[in-house]
Amino acid sequence: MKHCVFRKICAFSLALITLASTSAALTASAASAPMAAGVSATAVPYRVRTNSDGTVTITKYTGSESTVQVPLSISGKTVTAIDADAFANVRSIKKLFLPKSIKTVSGTAFVGCSNLQTFQVDSRNSYYTAVSGVLFNKNKTELIAYPGGKSGDYTVPDTVSSIESHAFCDCQKLTGVTVPAHVKAIRYNAFAYCTGLKKVTLSEGLMHIGTAAFNGCTNLTQLSLPQSVTIIDNYAFAFCRSLKSMILPKKITALSASLFEGCSALRYVQIPSGITKVYSNAFGHCTSLISIRLPKTVQNIYGLAFCACHNLKNLTILSTNAQMQPIAFDDCPNLTIYGQKGSTAEAAAKQGNLRFSTGKAPALSLSTITVKKRVVSIKAKALDGTAPYRFAVYYRRADSKTWYIAQNFSTNSTISFNADQAGLYQIELRIKDADNRTTSFLQQVNVT
Repeated sequence: MKHCVFRKICAFSLALITLASTSAALTASAASAPMAAGVSATAVPYRVRTNSDGTVTITKYTGSESTVQVPLSISGKTVTAIDADAFANVRSIKKLFLPKSIKTVSGTAFVGCSNLQTFQVDSRNSYYTAVSGVLFNKNKTELIAYPGGKSGDYTVPDTVSSIESHAFCDCQKLTGVTVPAHVKAIRYNAFAYCTGLKKVTLSEGLMHIGTAAFNGCTNLTQLSLPQSVTIIDNYAFAFCRSLKSMILPKKITALSASLFEGCSALRYVQIPSGITKVYSNAFGHCTSLISIRLPKTVQNIYGLAFCACHNLKNLTILSTNAQMQPIAFDDCPNLTIYGQKGSTAEAAAKQGNLRFSTGKAPALSLSTITVKKRVVSIKAKALDGTAPYRFAVYYRRADSKTWYIAQNFSTNSTISFNADQAGLYQIELRIKDADNRTTSFLQQVNVT
């Protein structure tokens, strides 16, 4: 019986929005001038809530204009706040102006505004400003919201120290982002569901990656974490289905719940020596994962930590007394656990009807393949197993039955060959360790 549940975190859930008594449905279009004026309750398409100080919070925009100017006041009451989801998923908006009176903007206020190109803020506003259409706090240390319709790559300004919750959430046209060294924290859901995001460059100085920060970035292929990172929260990289490898910073002490859940292309994760806990679903449904090594410091491996890792073959547990449950490895049909005789790893393997070995796990390949002018180059790296290693590479066109040898087993770990013609090629890399144990993997590349 399979116990693991494939879960998906919702990027838009923060808290229940409590609506107070005075909310009114309003109808006409907002003015488009950059400086917002006061309007009557029948003149603008907003629902509002009256605050204890007599000001109002906009709880919902009900219009369909492409240019929206948030009013300075409604029915004589100053507009000071924009509530959670107030403009969420309004696809008609292309420009949005904030008046001088706004003091608070919720993180989810503009999520899903897929055609929004620019924010503009009254220069007299004491709390917010906009730079190149992006919304910041006044002194530009916090990036508040990125326009959902803005496409291409983006470099966060050097003044920023925090990328706030939902700042880039659901910005599906964003393709790349560079985060400078001053940024210390990437908050909850900051880049969640940026499905067009392919590359993220993070700088040394970053310390905290929040819950679901990159959750659902399905096309993210490149992400190197700086060594300055000390905390990575739950779901941080969940459902990043194109992410193939990850080297975790040395200061990380826990693999949080659902950290890599659903990362179906993830093949290799380098785990630092100080890890003490592997939480539930940390690697759940990582169906391409082949080998994992957990250090001596590991104290707990929680239920479903590796559930449904169908291709996980080798799990080395160096700790002799780590607490774990057999369901931590539920639905891992090809798994062999490597550890010491008499260890808790051996007991868990026996209880879960899993294979156990006191030897070393076979060598794991961590390799890159590049193609340039029909020259295919493979850089192979072996992990686990027993050194020294020998490498072999074989290739063929995908529509051919004939295999060719680029290199038979040799200590050379950089191998190249010339493709005779363009097309799709299959490449098999084999690694043999000093104990003559062999591991291999097959990959396809397109030669143009």
